Amino acid sequence: MPAQAVREVIRRELGSVAEELFVEFDERPLAAASIAQVHRARLASGAEVVVKVQRPEIERLVDRDLAILLRQAAMLEERAWARRVGAVALARGFAENLRQELDFRVEAQNIAAVAAGEGSLRTPHVYRELSARRVLVEEFIDGRPLRVAREHLTRDQRKQLARSLLDGVLTQILESGVFHGDPHAGNVLVDERGQIALLDFGSVGRLDRLQLPAVTRALVGITRNHPGLLAEALGELSTPSDEVIDRDELERALARFLVQRLGPGMEPGSEILNDLLRLVVQQGLALVPQLAALFRSLATLDGSVRVIDPTFNLVEEAQRYAQEHHLALPAPAQLRDQALDDPAPRSGDTLRSALAPRIAFARSEASAPTPLPIP
Repeated sequence: MPAQAVREVIRRELGSVAEELFVEFDERPLAAASIAQVHRARLASGAEVVVKVQRPEIERLVDRDLAILLRQAAMLEERAWARRVGAVALARGFAENLRQELDFRVEAQNIAAVAAGEGSLRTPHVYRELSARRVLVEEFIDGRPLRVAREHLTRDQRKQLARSLLDGVLTQILESGVFHGDPHAGNVLVDERGQIALLDFGSVGRLDRLQLPAVTRALVGITRNHPGLLAEALGELSTPSDEVIDRDELERALARFLVQRLGPGMEPGSEILNDLLRLVVQQGLALVPQLAALFRSLATLDGSVRVIDPTFNLVEEAQRYAQEHHLALPAPAQLRDQALDDPAPRSGDTLRSALAPRIAFARSEASAPTPLPIP
């Protein structure tokens, strides 16, 4: 984007020319992408900042392409498989997220929401008074890209850095439900103190308070190789379907999946998420759009941790995380009592009613959960 176009967007959005807002403004872009480009600048206070400026024509192009996407999704839903997937709902969710990425005020709110949650990952400070719909001014974080940072680390340090990134994102997901939606290597820096910093919060996933426990149960079901718990969690993360779902068949399919993909000697990566999503669709479940955002974030995260440490095993490390954070199944006696109290599901019940909570989820120390062993 030419320098004059950048200056014009700043003038229109902030009501002042760049020279009045910044004591220094580098017209050479620090980075450029499809939606915006970024320039370094300095404030009168001496603070170094980055100025993210949106391309003038991008909103029109996005609206055109999303209109095509939504029409195609509607046409696809004439077919049964697309209705099961919930193609229109997924397309609408994608369109809503992308339109939000075009409003940098939303990105500023995203950064604040992620920063407010628990976690060890650094987020940039936003200068709200210098930000608008198409201009975002943030703290400049001086750091190294992952590929550069790893070259200065020992093998053990690389593994620890990869663990820090994984743990930070999992904490965002499981504690607050607000998480970075696109943690690819280009959006991750290692600062001068060795702390991981996340950049570009245009895409942020959000899980509500009802979805959070189900996501945690799904993680425990996968790491503990427990198809029943995983089936229950997926049932809660799905939307009602026109079809009656066979709970026993779903559990059998998940059991086969866990054995084949997470059995001894297996080294699963992010592809396990795509394969799990494919299995769920084949079983007739339509998952909520928020789960698609979660799968995307985790699959992207797997690529980033492998940039740091190519031997990093996402599933094994998730098992470690679950143990360290006391994510556990209830004690056997508790499971037995609940199983005896709960009648068998009637023929024809939908998955949601058939999977009414039969397995309590114990997490707090007061409930004395059974620790989750790592195989």
